Amino acid sequence: MGAVLLAVSGGRDSMCLADLTFRSGRPFAVAHVNFHLRGADSDADEELVRSWCAARAVPCHVQSFDTVSYAAREGLSIEMAARRLRYRWFGALCAAEGYAAVAVAHHAQDNAETLILNLLRGTGLRGVCGMDPVGELPDSDQAGIPLIRPLLGFSREQIQQYVQTEQVPYREDATNAETQYKRNRIRHEVLPVFEQINPAYLSVLNRDMAHFAQAQAVLDRWYAAVTARLVREEGAVQRVDLRALAACPDRDYLLYRLMAANGFHEAETASVAALLDGSGTRSGKVFRNASRTLVTATGELLFFNTVQGEETDTAVVIPGPGTYQLGADRFSVEVRPADDALPLKQPGSSCLDADRLPFPFVVRRPQPGDWLKPIGTGGRKKLSNLFTDLKFSLLDKAGALLVLPPGEPHRICALAGWRVDERYRVRPDTQQAVVIRRIL
Repeated sequence: MGAVLLAVSGGRDSMCLADLTFRSGRPFAVAHVNFHLRGADSDADEELVRSWCAARAVPCHVQSFDTVSYAAREGLSIEMAARRLRYRWFGALCAAEGYAAVAVAHHAQDNAETLILNLLRGTGLRGVCGMDPVGELPDSDQAGIPLIRPLLGFSREQIQQYVQTEQVPYREDATNAETQYKRNRIRHEVLPVFEQINPAYLSVLNRDMAHFAQAQAVLDRWYAAVTARLVREEGAVQRVDLRALAACPDRDYLLYRLMAANGFHEAETASVAALLDGSGTRSGKVFRNASRTLVTATGELLFFNTVQGEETDTAVVIPGPGTYQLGADRFSVEVRPADDALPLKQPGSSCLDADRLPFPFVVRRPQPGDWLKPIGTGGRKKLSNLFTDLKFSLLDKAGALLVLPPGEPHRICALAGWRVDERYRVRPDTQQAVVIRRIL
């Protein structure tokens, strides 16, 4: 492994990790974040880390953040904002400097605290598995960067003994003693009670977390085998067979895992489960999060990437044939055999190759950057230029209906009722056609 990037705050745990790594002779660099949350104390932490690295010729990267402003802007707690900022920066550093992994100084008590926090927040089995000794760097724009925790098997007392014996310099963060933060309250008020009940509580909890992690690994293998029969991947679209899902005795757990894998929480999962259990219509219900959209269609659930900027009054997801409304405009969608009866030239209608435009797709209003390759032109054309060619008024432009596949935010399949993109046109070998018709 190449050089490792150590996250060093200047506190006891991270300075212990830095000292141990230096003594090992392994190549490494240090990354320190000044969050400017504790005034002069934050600057003193930075100075300690800088001077320790300088005395040992260890590469030292320092970054400052206005954490309070970022947290307010993003609607995050200070703790979550700090976590996101530092991990994103660590990922960028690894990508720029070629570091092989990021190492953090989490230890056994941190692991126990995380277990209790997860239980209080509400968690599945994965949340009680504890921290991974080797995982993936979270909250980073860089995928696949290892996150390692070399001190996870050691207690806070063992670390304290080491830094005292070896006279490792460190700074105490006064906020660690404050109990307004949930983690600190667990550390100072809950864990001491555990220790009174069972002095070996730490080893017991960590052993249990290891057993939970083994159980999770077994479940993961089972889940992968079952979903191989339930789920069909078609590009950016994930299709879940509802009949096969309903026949599974562990449907609720499978649904929970499928929803969680697509970024949905317990509330959305409960809503979908209630919908599947109910006697009403299952088709056409839409659930969205920041990155994924779920649409309930006849006989299947469809997961796909959320169209950025998509809003209910400016876009509609089309899960299958039917009649739809976008604002004041109504239109029908049907699938028909590609024969001579297709309304290829009929005003207000557009015909597209069904194999090239599978459900679900999106119908929305125009956005800056939209373009297509109109049939017969051989070239790419901005939608704004096409509007000019068609002599569209401002009202015509605002009322235009555009057809798009998920995952391609600006290449449109059709300007409904007017033009079709070359890629999606009906060809002599087309078997089925999607017909989109405005209803006046």
